[in-house]
This record gives sequence, C-alpha cells and structure tokens, in this order.
Amino acid sequence: MSIEQDYNTLKSNAFTFMLQRIPETAFRVTACNLPTINVPQPDENIPGATQFWAGTYTEFDEITLRFIVDENLKNYRELYNWITRQRYASSTIEVPNNQLEEDFYSDGALITLTNAANPNIIIRFIKMFPVSLGEVSFDVSTTPPTPVSTTVTFRYSYFKFSDE
Repeated sequence: MSIEQDYNTLKSNAFTFMLQRIPETAFRVTACNLPTINVPQPDENIPGATQFWAGTYTEFDEITLRFIVDENLKNYRELYNWITRQRYASSTIEVPNNQLEEDFYSDGALITLTNAANPNIIIRFIKMFPVSLGEVSFDVSTTPPTPVSTTVTFRYSYFKFSDE
C-alpha cells in the first residue's frame, strides 16, 4: 500500500486574483481568504433527542480582498464605477447605456501558485458583484511610507476548483 506524500506546502503569499470583467486592470491583492462554506442542516425534534439531517443547500460567505491602489486610482475607479452602477440592476429606473443585467456580474479567479511561482489551483468565483469598497486612507505619518491599499468585498453565486 502506497500513501502519496505531498511535502510542498501552500504558501500564504503565493496567489493572484483576476476579474473577467476587467482583465486589463491590475489588482495587486495583498490579502484575501478563501470564504467559508456552510451547509445548514435541518433538524427534527423527536422524543428525548434532536435528529439532524443532511443539508439541502449551500451558503457561501462573502470574499474580501485587500489590494494596493495604483497611482491613477484605475483599479479603485473601475470598482467604484461597477458598484455605483449596480443600483440600476433591481430598479425600475432605465438602465444607462442600455446595459443588460449580466453587465453587473463577473466571474473571478483566485489562483494559487506553486513554490516555483507557477499557477497551480484556480478557484473560480461565479457571478461575482461588489457589495463594498473600502476607504482609501492618505497618511503622511507612516514611516517608512507604505503603498495605499483598500478592500473590496464581493458576493457571488458559488465557487469551484479547477486545475487548468
């Protein structure tokens, strides 16, 4: 009997993130978490005990990314424009520029890297949309000066793994 041994560990700083909607925009993500996945289980009270049953649906938590803002605020403005246009998605107000509802979503990918910095596992987030864009703090008192960063939080339908 042979047991496969994997001696290479997943590094916490070996990843990248891409959005299909804006592939030309660089997101230098400095932190993110693979979100929690839950399967709520229904229960049934029976005399003297509670019986739990396998869940019937899956809940995915939000994903929050911390990224460095570029000097022209291009990555921040792309997200700002995306998030402010969403208010038309569920409104009776006419959507500007004849946008379709699909224009409010994008698939995204969190790509883990091997120890040799090659793409390894791709975690695909399906039908993402931003729900929060964090503050941008300008602070001259930091020593040494650090790049300005902020956070963005997304909701999505689900995520899946692929080895492409």
